[in-house]
Amino acid sequence: MLRRIYNRSGISSLELAVVLALIAIMATFTIPYLGSWLRHYRIVGAARELTSTMQDARLTAVKNNMDSCVEFDPANNRYCIKSSKGANATWDAWSSGDDIIDKTISFSGGSYKNIVFGKQTNNTPVGGPDSNGNPTLAIPADSVSFNNNRCEFNPNGTSNAGVAYITNTHETYSVKLGYSITGHIQIWHWNPVTSMWDRP
Repeated sequence: MLRRIYNRSGISSLELAVVLALIAIMATFTIPYLGSWLRHYRIVGAARELTSTMQDARLTAVKNNMDSCVEFDPANNRYCIKSSKGANATWDAWSSGDDIIDKTISFSGGSYKNIVFGKQTNNTPVGGPDSNGNPTLAIPADSVSFNNNRCEFNPNGTSNAGVAYITNTHETYSVKLGYSITGHIQIWHWNPVTSMWDRP
């Protein structure tokens, strides 16, 4: 007659309790950093999305051989690409007129939760202080310095200059369209330790 041999080895309740206690301790130290990392990830993503949208608008202008723009609506935390001025040949207000809107991006909810057009209270303007310590440009109340809140691209790829500031109350990023007609787009991050703008 064959005997069955049962393996009685396994984990005890004590071993299970120790493992669960170690997981709880590690989670206690990890969760605060996870929240900070997630906030940082969201604002970096929003800054990159805005930069990409501006590049798309420039390419649209060159490809279609007509003006295009990125229009900002800071009060509603959104912006859009407009690929045509429409029949009246002027850029119209956000919700009126016959402009052709190709894409709208909103900061409300989703992956951009808690991100708004704005700045922290101690931010200085991008472009920073001049040699006398005076700001070169003031940060506008709505945090967008483009004329009429529009970054306009011409068919040759040039544009007007300006800055859009976004924040999540913990960090501020700005997307700066260079202060020349070449339209060089840059992302800047406010460093609270040095009180200066850094390139991320």
